[in-house]
Amino acid sequence: MPTLSNIEAEAVIPSGYSSAQDGAVSDLSFLRRLSVAAVALGCLLRLAEYLLDRSLWMDEAYLALNILHRPFAGLFQPLDYHQGAPTGFLLLQKSAVLLAGTSEYALRLIPLLAGVASVFLFYKLATKTLLPNAVAIAIGLFAISPSLIYYSSEVKQYSIDVAVALVLYCLTIEGSRSEWKAWRVIATAFAGAAAIWISHASIFVLAGSGATLSITTLVRKDWVRLRRVSIICLVWAMSLAACYLVALRRLAADRELLDYWKDSFMPLPPHSLTDFKWFVDSFFGFFNTSAGLKFIGLAALVSIIGGISIFRKSTERGFLLVAPAIFTLVASGLHKYPFGGRLTLFLVPAALLLMAEGTELLRASTPRSVPAGGAVLLALLFVDPGMYVLHHFARPHTEVAQPGIMFPEELKPVVTYVQGHESPGDLVYVFYGSQPAFEYYAERDHFIRDNVEIGSASGDDPHGYESDLNPLRGHRAWVILSHTHGVGAGESRHIFFYLDTLGPRLECFTRAGAEACLYDLRAAIATTH
Repeated sequence: MPTLSNIEAEAVIPSGYSSAQDGAVSDLSFLRRLSVAAVALGCLLRLAEYLLDRSLWMDEAYLALNILHRPFAGLFQPLDYHQGAPTGFLLLQKSAVLLAGTSEYALRLIPLLAGVASVFLFYKLATKTLLPNAVAIAIGLFAISPSLIYYSSEVKQYSIDVAVALVLYCLTIEGSRSEWKAWRVIATAFAGAAAIWISHASIFVLAGSGATLSITTLVRKDWVRLRRVSIICLVWAMSLAACYLVALRRLAADRELLDYWKDSFMPLPPHSLTDFKWFVDSFFGFFNTSAGLKFIGLAALVSIIGGISIFRKSTERGFLLVAPAIFTLVASGLHKYPFGGRLTLFLVPAALLLMAEGTELLRASTPRSVPAGGAVLLALLFVDPGMYVLHHFARPHTEVAQPGIMFPEELKPVVTYVQGHESPGDLVYVFYGSQPAFEYYAERDHFIRDNVEIGSASGDDPHGYESDLNPLRGHRAWVILSHTHGVGAGESRHIFFYLDTLGPRLECFTRAGAEACLYDLRAAIATTH
């Protein structure tokens, strides 16, 4: 992996480009320094996100409980709570907590390392793909990407997906220009085979790369290279078959997961205008919910322009970048992998490369009579993620609506507050959406749980909440809530509405996305339903 000390020594003009194509570049050393600064910034932002030590949110806590409560062998079995993660990633996570403890820092260490490595890997990929001006734009966008920063400190596999995809992009794009000597065949074959066990998303990068390299060598009638590429693809296929038998087939049969992601499955075949609208919504939605951008029209426009430009320069390189998205779409049509949100985070680096290529093409094409045009375009691309980064790190642990980013659920200080302020005889009611994070913090901080009631009521039926909350009658009761955005917001209102009819609310302790309220329900006579 390149380091900051040797980045400046790397070539920033990919082979195959002529100096005439680089007419807009006036100071390569300045561009190198700018790219190095962006790499450093990207690493610092990911480290800063890690050090914020935000509370685990519901899905993180579910996966953390699996990692903490199971031995290594148990991680090869279907996970509890309808969780899904690559076996290799789970083994890495288990090793991290055995070595570094059970804190959030230990649980997020592997994703952090992957996030930092991704910055260097993306720089390397950009230099192989883009001209110097576009490299600086690409690494700048990558460095301050809200979703890439956020998921570099998430107890999930998405940061690993990005890092693994970048390794595979670098190997295959470099290999597309080589003779595929024996050492490269071996390295690429085994890197891809290992990637499948660490990142499920890598399957689509491998499928796109394998198909592209096979077809291009076949078209060229380069039988020697085709034979070597075929060996690589065979090793990948064998690894995929083994992974499917061990883990993927059971994950693909989880009906709850399939139902949760049903809107992210491509209509195959499309039958109506609504089905065709899915393609438009998913294309623009990718820049929103996966890339974490708000100016999705601009992002989509420059990515299309960039894609056309890259395909004109090298059809093979263009397909190496976009074919993984095509295979992901096909898998979504077969209801095997959702297309959208955090599950397509691994496609964001390729999209940023296309955006950078298109932006630089438009900037270089701006008439000299409108010198500010290029600056305005760059400002529009950078202002939204830049403002989010400034606000997020200036006021951490606050709720900021940003696409591609989960709302914080700061349950850790809430549990600590209740633990320090509850009185003998108090009851504690935990909202069902708070249960996994509460379990994690209660176990870690030795929260006495003899008086704890875990709620089960959800949805819009008020009778369910009555059954859940009636056991609190006749007591002082703490009500702990988190994961109350979206549907959960309506559910929490049902809880408060019913409790407010039973007794006074004495106090509330609130943090971003989480709260604990104390009710005096001693005057409420216990009833049965």
